[in-house]
Amino acid sequence: MTQKTDRLSVLASITGLILLLAAVVLVRLPGDTLIAQTLQNELHIPGFLLIGFLSGRIAERIIQQRLKALMLAAIAALALAVISEWLQGFTGREISIDDLLRDSLGVLSGLLVYAGFSRLLAWRWVLLLVVLLLARDLMATAGWFYAYWQRDRVFPVLLSCNNSWEQRFIGLHLAKLSFANGVCNLDFEPGRYPGITLKEPYPDWRGMKRLILLLRSEAPAPIELVVRIHDRWHDNEYRDRFNRKFLVTSATQKLSIRIDDIRQAHDGRLMDMSAIRGLQIFVPESAREYRIQMADIFLE
Repeated sequence: MTQKTDRLSVLASITGLILLLAAVVLVRLPGDTLIAQTLQNELHIPGFLLIGFLSGRIAERIIQQRLKALMLAAIAALALAVISEWLQGFTGREISIDDLLRDSLGVLSGLLVYAGFSRLLAWRWVLLLVVLLLARDLMATAGWFYAYWQRDRVFPVLLSCNNSWEQRFIGLHLAKLSFANGVCNLDFEPGRYPGITLKEPYPDWRGMKRLILLLRSEAPAPIELVVRIHDRWHDNEYRDRFNRKFLVTSATQKLSIRIDDIRQAHDGRLMDMSAIRGLQIFVPESAREYRIQMADIFLE
């Protein structure tokens, strides 16, 4: 390879590094769903795999000793990973240790690929090590696709309290949740608004007549619960969602909410029943600990 060609190769690799770093920091996938957020995070891995590989190619041109070049590339690429997380803080995205871990896994995978091309390591070992490095994140992403498939399959049941994949769609505030024999044991802690959020239930409730909740309280006195429902267009204002209070006793109760009531709950518009985004069950304020037991939440 001529000196001029070598310089052009280094220049092209550096340009590629800059473009990849800019893409990791600036590019956002469309949508704000849980799976879109997951894919946004997981795309750090292929981006930094390429950064790790290009770093190896550049270092080899500079040092011309492959083992030393590999060490220099590792230091440079990992430094770029730290810089990218720092730069993300200026784009409105959070600086994340998990993202830094993904960046590092991508860098190591890219360096392994470089080692394969440079004949520092046999390709069978390269492939095995890359798969081992990325297995956790690949399984996590596959788990999300499986959870969405199961969510759609069991509709009109929104929560059965009987499947581990359901927990991916559950958020808790001042509460602890455990599953036992098809029952959700929800332990509320003292404070304001302890409760459970069902994030991204199956979104299309058109054609349904009622939302049904089966629950009971283990507290000696009735407890006031609020059921809140919003669509994807919700502006986080109280008037722009469905809110209804219920008194829950120690006897198992079947709470029934008409879908038409949910649709017409907004002040100034109809709720989009094809795009339901969240369902919350919470206590306005709790002065002590107590337990609520829930069975199925479903539509009929």
